[in-house]
Amino acid sequence: MPRALAGLLLAGAAASTLGAVVDLHDENFEHETQCTTGATTGDWFVRFCPGDRCDDKWVGKLKTLDRNLTAHDSNWINVAMVECEKNPELKKRFAVAAARNLLFVRGRMYDFTSNETNTTSDFLRNFTRRPRNETLENGGRDVGLYIPRGPTWYSPLTDALDEFFLVVDYRMLSTGLTAFAVLLVVVGALIPQEHNLADDDADKKKED
Repeated sequence: MPRALAGLLLAGAAASTLGAVVDLHDENFEHETQCTTGATTGDWFVRFCPGDRCDDKWVGKLKTLDRNLTAHDSNWINVAMVECEKNPELKKRFAVAAARNLLFVRGRMYDFTSNETNTTSDFLRNFTRRPRNETLENGGRDVGLYIPRGPTWYSPLTDALDEFFLVVDYRMLSTGLTAFAVLLVVVGALIPQEHNLADDDADKKKED
């Protein structure tokens, strides 16, 4: 009985490793994928879900995809998902307004959102093995898309500036800058210039 139980536990553990979809979030995305820092962890097929959880249909698809890749011993392609409402940095970074399927391959990314029929293990395995991949957009005439960088130390400053210019009325700002420029011109005209003062002193000395 103990052996049978142990066998069942081992079988259950083996089954649980199948369809092991990686849960990516703001804190571990770059560390796990290394999509902009060398890609030594392999290629990544990532489903970006716009809500706070991925729907069961796509979770099932991702698990099936991972199982099929594992069956082909394609451990180089990782399958993952991002719940964007819980991860605002990734949502902003990849401009997720609706669900997106992105494949990250050697420092480039490829948008499979409109090509769900091609998100099969065979297609992805062949696609990632090409020496020079081409995107599925524009009939394959372009190379992969640039991967946007993650937050940096100066991101809070640029974010604050973006928010400022979103709320400022540009017409009001333009009017204010124009008035300030006119004020500078007037003040500059009223302030005596040094060379004028020097000329006045020289004239006075001549008169004396």
